[in-house]
Amino acid sequence: MIFEAFSFSSIRASILSGAHSMEDHHKIKLELQPANIIDSLGVNTFCFYVNKSFGILKNDFLKIVKALKKKNLNFDVKSDSLRELSDFHIIKFTGGAALIEYFQNVSMNNTDERPRISENQLLRECTIVRLQDCKEYYAKNKPKILCLDVEIQTNTDKDFKPTEFGLVYFDGDKEIYEHFLIEEFYKLKVGGALQRKFHFGKTSIVSYEEFVDIMAGYLDKTDMFLAHSVNSENHYLSRAGISLSYFVDAVVDTQFLYKDYDRKHVKPVSLIDMLTYLKIPFKNLHNSGNDAAFTWLAFKKIMDL
Repeated sequence: MIFEAFSFSSIRASILSGAHSMEDHHKIKLELQPANIIDSLGVNTFCFYVNKSFGILKNDFLKIVKALKKKNLNFDVKSDSLRELSDFHIIKFTGGAALIEYFQNVSMNNTDERPRISENQLLRECTIVRLQDCKEYYAKNKPKILCLDVEIQTNTDKDFKPTEFGLVYFDGDKEIYEHFLIEEFYKLKVGGALQRKFHFGKTSIVSYEEFVDIMAGYLDKTDMFLAHSVNSENHYLSRAGISLSYFVDAVVDTQFLYKDYDRKHVKPVSLIDMLTYLKIPFKNLHNSGNDAAFTWLAFKKIMDL
């Protein structure tokens, strides 16, 4: 028997892009969490092709669409977004908890199912690198955006110690600027005085567990993730057990967006250089709150918002 499948990211895009309202979009997004696909939508067969990247069999895709319609969610399927998989292996799970355990084992490199690859592979299908594509996505979707910067002191296979994180959240109307020190690790930071020089609001101290909860809370209501060097932030989040590709519809790295904006730069530029070229005044970078804020300001200037 020949099995045919679509990538999950393309399934998600094909359904979400056809949502009839923002309320439908939000509810569908919650329904399409991987564990919920098993526990609520009744599909327990997943087609893995790289690490945690997975797809759904075509018949099960139709089952998901039918289950969502039964929940009175209004959408049209945009079939042109669907992407077929050519090489995958099938795993069946007894429940959502078993799926989550599998993901955790892959993250910890405890499974022999497939060779370990970078978490950044997961983002390729939803990353926007061209400025015109980004403008079109923004105009069409009016996304809620999370801009993030994480600072670390230690990041080894056995030791991950994030010291602080800063974010800007844009809900379409207002901007929220936040800066947090992580209680267990922030005192390890070399040059710690910089941590107290956040220029866009107040600095709060939270536990590592609260850091994870805050990130999950913001990402759950985010459509577009933004950072300067997305690979770094994605890696840090994955070390905390958070996979961006399961939360957001689009990912933008200002390193590459600026390169398309100002094409005399062949290679991606640093945050300092980008702000300088854009003539955006800045100070006290490497405070994660300031880095996130200035990245957001650069994004707005590049996008002409």
